[in-house]
Amino acid sequence: MSELQKAFSYIDAKSEEMKKLWIDISKIESPSEYKPGIDKVSELLADICKRSGLATKIITFENSGNSLVAETEHFTEKNNGVVLMGHMDTVHKLGTFKEPIVTEKDGFLYGPGVFDCKGGLIIAILVVNALNASGYNKRPIKLFFTGDEEIGHRFSDNGEVIINELKGAAAVFNCESGPIDGRLAVGRKSSYVFEINIKGIAAHSGNDPDKGRSAILEASHKIIELEKLTDIDGTGTTVNCGVISGGTVSNAIPGNCKIGVNIRFKSESQIATTINAVKKIVEKSYVQGTHSTISSYNQPEAPMTPNDKNMKLFNHYAEVSASLGYERNEPYFAGGGSDAVFAYRLGIPVLCQTGVRGENHHTLREKAEIISLVQRAKILTKSIIELSEEFS
Repeated sequence: MSELQKAFSYIDAKSEEMKKLWIDISKIESPSEYKPGIDKVSELLADICKRSGLATKIITFENSGNSLVAETEHFTEKNNGVVLMGHMDTVHKLGTFKEPIVTEKDGFLYGPGVFDCKGGLIIAILVVNALNASGYNKRPIKLFFTGDEEIGHRFSDNGEVIINELKGAAAVFNCESGPIDGRLAVGRKSSYVFEINIKGIAAHSGNDPDKGRSAILEASHKIIELEKLTDIDGTGTTVNCGVISGGTVSNAIPGNCKIGVNIRFKSESQIATTINAVKKIVEKSYVQGTHSTISSYNQPEAPMTPNDKNMKLFNHYAEVSASLGYERNEPYFAGGGSDAVFAYRLGIPVLCQTGVRGENHHTLREKAEIISLVQRAKILTKSIIELSEEFS
């Protein structure tokens, strides 16, 4: 049998075992803020990688979930390796999903992280093991799974770690959650996350309404103005005021309010313009006597825009996919961010969303297509085996 036949035979033989592993790690609740859950996933997968003969290490962080690195041989900047990326953290708070945490119905798995991004982790492990079983040794393969992707590595230096681990790669496949229709991200928006803190004047709403200055009313004005900055059909910039908290009781004029905001940029040219507009909204008091400040959780960087390198990798993957008859791939610019941007900044060809297909990530309706585990593993395996010297 050829390398490809051996690899595909391995994938078929291990499909049920890998499906069970997929379910098992999805049952481990691992929201970004819950380090014990993330670390439990990393330890379980590290053990599997070690038993598979991969050189494996866990990179520890004090305030974030740990990361996992496993490779077939040591990466250098000259050996043209391939990196398969993914993340172990999810967005759903502990206890959001009731027992059974993971369910199966009509060809789909439902549960926290089944789609984003634990199915992709299993694809990556299945692919590297299939390549090893086939005797493939043309390029070293590295798995890199982060533990704090969903919060943008806010409380760790994982961004620097990722950059160091990607050096030497000829191509990167980010096994992120993929749309059900087979589209793949060749571009990614950048993200800016911040909080607006509003101080008003608390007062009894019945006895002293004239003395109070409502922080919530001020927040309402700001939210309307902030959301007006969204320009989906033009610049592609989107503004979401996703969290608001304030006040104490209904019969007291609220003296405090907070707004959590996320802005997505499709164009680097819009970053400074939009942030300046945000600052003006924050500085302006729509309710006299209120005062507002802004706390940034990150500094927005240039988005991942489609380029020749990414398109060449997409075309290669799409041709392989078409040859197997599994799906029709189309390139697109995804609104969400991902760690693929680190490869992009290093000038490495990167293709994002090569994980399982599914829908409704970041919601209680999150689901992943079971058959896509094997299909996507085979597409990725063949893509690596047939990766030309052009990627070097």
